Amino acid sequence: MSGALFSTISTVLLLAVVAAAVHMPALPVIAPSIIAALAVTVVTAAASLRGAVTAKQTEAPKGGAFSLSQAIGFALTLSAVTIGIGLANSWFGNAAVGAGAALVGFFDVHAAAASVFALASSDRLPVSDVSLPMLLGVTTNTISKVIGAYVGGGSAYALRVGAGLTAVLLAAWVPYLSMFRA
Repeated sequence: MSGALFSTISTVLLLAVVAAAVHMPALPVIAPSIIAALAVTVVTAAASLRGAVTAKQTEAPKGGAFSLSQAIGFALTLSAVTIGIGLANSWFGNAAVGAGAALVGFFDVHAAAASVFALASSDRLPVSDVSLPMLLGVTTNTISKVIGAYVGGGSAYALRVGAGLTAVLLAAWVPYLSMFRA
């Protein structure tokens, strides 16, 4: 469980790196959500170490960890969806960006975020509007992680991991939602 939560630290940090690499002006816009999510991620991951049981060592599975055909298929799928998000944005406006980012987020939150930031860098989406689609991608990505935790470790594992991931997700949303209270 700790490994799953600690890996979320890199997920959150990489969102900031993607923003900086694709469209630097997006970074200050998403920074409050990134900082809040990162803080909660570190706390939940560290707390998960308390009382952690060390898994007994098992034999490593046979076979490679990388499949070229799956990587190519994944890249083509994400490229097609990114193009689709751009087209949907052209046809239906900015509302379609959120739906597209949410769809892509099920598979790869960083690809979803990169698509959103690329739209902002090409002035097809105001930079002030990047948070919502990014957070929708983070939300669906969290859902897919909880599903993966259930499939890989059962309901008890999914509940423990899901609780930590939900806390991180809520922390990411709080800065965005607090804008409406001001």
